[in-house]
Amino acid sequence: MYLGYVLLVILGIINETLFYSQFGVNILEYSDILDVLLSPVSKLTSNKVLLILSVLIILLVIVIPKKANTLKNKKWFASFFRIKPSEEDAERRVLNGLTVFALIFFIGVFVGAGLGKGSKLKTRMESGEVEYNDQINFIDGQSLNVEVIGKNSSYIFYLNEDHGEIKISPINGTVKSLSINE
Repeated sequence: MYLGYVLLVILGIINETLFYSQFGVNILEYSDILDVLLSPVSKLTSNKVLLILSVLIILLVIVIPKKANTLKNKKWFASFFRIKPSEEDAERRVLNGLTVFALIFFIGVFVGAGLGKGSKLKTRMESGEVEYNDQINFIDGQSLNVEVIGKNSSYIFYLNEDHGEIKISPINGTVKSLSINE
């Protein structure tokens, strides 16, 4: 379990780095330890389908190996996991196979999402298709129509209508309110 969470933290860092590096932003300079520790959980819970798939995969990795010794006599199970009914440590073999599957799934999701979301946003920026539906109200009374592309505990990352680059603003002591329209 602990190694799984460490892997998720590493994948969360990779996801954020792949996304923001496409715009020349080193996200690790703007992140504190809490952002790094919570980013994978945030990514997994932000999408209902991804959350359900993740829970199902984790349950499969926990439950199926425990049932391996009773299911190894089933033809479909033995052929799927390539085990013989006479095999002694079917549980370990099934656990290894499902663990590799889960690793590939989570690596694909985090790496793919980081690259894909960044690439999609970059294309929208280049073609001028960015919609500035969000609003940031600053403490000094200034309001901006923006496209919020991300935020963490200390900073907000956004595109301003007047500029074609990502702006970074500290939240504490600067931002009064934020209105995000999805």
